[in-house]
Amino acid sequence: MERPLALTGFDKVFATQWINAHQIVVGTKCNRLLLLDTNSPRVLEIPFLALQDASPLKVPPTPTFAHGPLCPIVDPLVFPPPDSAADSNAATPPTVTPTPACVGIHSIAINPSRTRMAVGAGKPYEAAVYSLPTLEPECVLTGHSDLVFGLTWASDDVLLTASRDGTVGVWSMRATPARYLSSTAGGPNTSATNRDLDAMHVDSAVFDDHDWSPRPLPVRRPLGLRREHTSKVRAIAYDPHNARLATLGLDATVKLWDAARMAVTASTPLQYPHETVCLGHDPTRKMYSVGSQSHVTLVDARTARQVHHFPSCDDGWGVRSLAHHEHVVACGGGLGRLAFYDVRAMAYVPVDGGKGFWEAHGHGYLDKEDATYRTHFAGTKVKNAVYSVAYSEDAAQLCTGGGPLMLGLKGCAVAVWS
Repeated sequence: MERPLALTGFDKVFATQWINAHQIVVGTKCNRLLLLDTNSPRVLEIPFLALQDASPLKVPPTPTFAHGPLCPIVDPLVFPPPDSAADSNAATPPTVTPTPACVGIHSIAINPSRTRMAVGAGKPYEAAVYSLPTLEPECVLTGHSDLVFGLTWASDDVLLTASRDGTVGVWSMRATPARYLSSTAGGPNTSATNRDLDAMHVDSAVFDDHDWSPRPLPVRRPLGLRREHTSKVRAIAYDPHNARLATLGLDATVKLWDAARMAVTASTPLQYPHETVCLGHDPTRKMYSVGSQSHVTLVDARTARQVHHFPSCDDGWGVRSLAHHEHVVACGGGLGRLAFYDVRAMAYVPVDGGKGFWEAHGHGYLDKEDATYRTHFAGTKVKNAVYSVAYSEDAAQLCTGGGPLMLGLKGCAVAVWS
């Protein structure tokens, strides 16, 4: 059953992540990082990392892997093919055309030991790392030329990122920082006025009893960047059982990588190529799931072969989020529906009177004073897309986050399902 969590005044929840049995971190399109508690209506805002010193970064030499040089960090948009000696006819990577700015926190990931949390966003830093369980800032990461859509931990110290600039990045928490910020964020985020915080029902006194003493904050550069997709890299997943990586691009391809060499080992063009924006992973069954405008595609994690397709329940509004638990795939859609597909029965699990899906996020918050709503949508029923689905560590609960799919509308919704 769905239990809504009160959240007002924010724009679209793009990312959700459980940090323990009752607390959830959510990231929004309006670049706010919030801590929700399923046992309390209190909403806490996690401090952002403020840029105090804008002096230039010292750029280290271009790193290499055994398979060949990675993309030069100085210019992450051009690099030689992974094995130019073996393939002298390899095509030159296409010229990248600048794309309009994209904002928001799109991804949150916790490392295997649950001691660090990485948050993917945009400039001035493409990712930030926090210590758990204190949620203190640990370091910031920069090196991509655009927003980070997805990130995943390969180990407790190694982070992998998928960026809108078309590259995949590798980062080490043990690497020597390129520099330190002269001053770090301490205490709650002060970018919003008290009036704004009151309107959004956000507690401005975040972690009042904690000592947020300023200290130098490391700024880390990537160990390397690799370009293999011809468009934005929308999602990324790591399989710890065989040290393999999967990436999903808006070029409608899934690529499998040898993570140790950062080299692509297999690639498949998707049968359903439109709006390929989300990637799920089932390491037990060695399977990835890919969401598109009309279907979910299951991909063999060993060969990249497409083994099964099933239609979305959202009538062409697109699959926006995926999560796996045992033999069931949770699917969140653009029309605000949450469905569960049984890969053994190859059918949706009947729910809500046999419909095959739940109508999620019927509550939600919508800014009806916004000019876009008043001009184009006044009086109409606006549904909230399910942009994020995340199981709790024991898989006893599922958190969904979202907001209006229509461009220009502002709103959000978060719910817990059990």
